Amino acid sequence: MRRLLAACAVGLLLLGCAEGATSAPAPPSPAVDLAAESERLTTELGALDTVSTAQAQVRSGATWGRQVVIEAETSSTDPAEQLALLDSLVHAGWDTAAFVPTDVSTVLGTPDGTVLDARDLGMPLQGARPDALYERFGPPAADPGWRP
Repeated sequence: MRRLLAACAVGLLLLGCAEGATSAPAPPSPAVDLAAESERLTTELGALDTVSTAQAQVRSGATWGRQVVIEAETSSTDPAEQLALLDSLVHAGWDTAAFVPTDVSTVLGTPDGTVLDARDLGMPLQGARPDALYERFGPPAADPGWRP
């Protein structure tokens, strides 16, 4: 019985060594300051034409996962311009440098009180999921090789 257990242990050890030899370890992901990335994104979004106010929060947690939350208001009364701005906001959230993949939850308030979100761009949920974002915008800028 001892010989059988020893043989199994040696076999597992050899199997682990063989697997380690064939696959390179994943490079460590750089730590991103989420507060700094939130501030950078807020500043970028606030500079867009017709944006009255913008606030972005890049967050990661056990409850909500990896997420970019964008709340903005526009001074534009043109529905086509509002949709184009919403598209730009969502795309900017998708291209965050913080992490890949991520959900992007965006709301855009208009002068008449209407609130637009990713569903107005044809996505299934208010919080756009990585697969829908990839389908619309392609891979995120932070990782051009990423695929859903």
